[in-house]
Amino acid sequence: MIGRLRVVGLVLFACVLTFAAGLGAGFALFKVPPPESLSGSEGPSSVPATLRQFDDVRNLTLEVTLGKPSMLSSPLAGRITSVADLHGSLASGQRVAEVSGQPIVALATSVPLWRDLPSDAKGADVAALQTELQRLGKELEVTGMMDRATRRAAAELLGVHDPDAKLWATIPVANWLWIPAPQIAIEEVEVEVGQSIGTDTAVVSVPGEDPMAKLASVPADGLPGPRIITIAGTSYPVDESGQIVDRALIQQLIESPQFEVAKQQVEAGQPVTLRVPWTLGTPVDVYAVPPQALFGAVGSDACVEVDGAAVPVQIVTSELGRALVTSQTSLSAVSAKPSVSCPSS
Repeated sequence: MIGRLRVVGLVLFACVLTFAAGLGAGFALFKVPPPESLSGSEGPSSVPATLRQFDDVRNLTLEVTLGKPSMLSSPLAGRITSVADLHGSLASGQRVAEVSGQPIVALATSVPLWRDLPSDAKGADVAALQTELQRLGKELEVTGMMDRATRRAAAELLGVHDPDAKLWATIPVANWLWIPAPQIAIEEVEVEVGQSIGTDTAVVSVPGEDPMAKLASVPADGLPGPRIITIAGTSYPVDESGQIVDRALIQQLIESPQFEVAKQQVEAGQPVTLRVPWTLGTPVDVYAVPPQALFGAVGSDACVEVDGAAVPVQIVTSELGRALVTSQTSLSAVSAKPSVSCPSS
């Protein structure tokens, strides 16, 4: 019985092989040819070179370092009886506070006042006082010698009514707070009404000198050319090291709302950091071409074929399956299968 089953199985297997062989032969004899439109196609011989602008944007970290604040000390000792609302700045001729009813007025003189000035005083400090009083609109001459017009003008600035300059035979130094410029930025008023102070007590704090704004690092592979960073729509030029060198722009940055928000996120004395886009100041024209269109690459130099001739290009980067290149020659289409040699290779 088993023998008969083996014979039947062999016969069936032989029939299957015969059928398969016949089917394969049939496919070979009746193979369907491809459409004529595809039978000779090898792809396009040239491809477009798409012109676009490229600003080489990178997102980097800007570090802003503020100098340690300086303190301006009170020239008077006593109790604070009033404090001016200075709104972030202090101008020469502006009242800062009153101590025990006596005014303290800011004064920007080329020579800080260092002594009381009696009616017979003369010298560089007198001339400096006269020059600043004149700049503030007071009618007097700069002689370097104390006179009635100078005493009257100083009294007016301090709020003392003395039109004939009879009361003030001497201008007291203790009523003046020297400042280095006609107007300065201040960080905070350091005193409040009712506080007892001495002549070593800070009245206002001013920003430290030489704040610096610089990128933490600059990519070595960036395209050459002037660079900018942008914060809230405002562009700030930076040098090759990534530093903002224009002091006015640094001050503008420090006063911006974006900087103030970032400043709240760090401890006092630490650099303030912001993420900023770093781009070319003027975008460059680049061409987008398929990578296979490039040949003879040596570093960033390569070639493309245009009308049977090799045209040198510089590889900038790759993006979305395209190579971005610059060229001194205007490109509209390049060979998809270059067949010439690149002079640079």
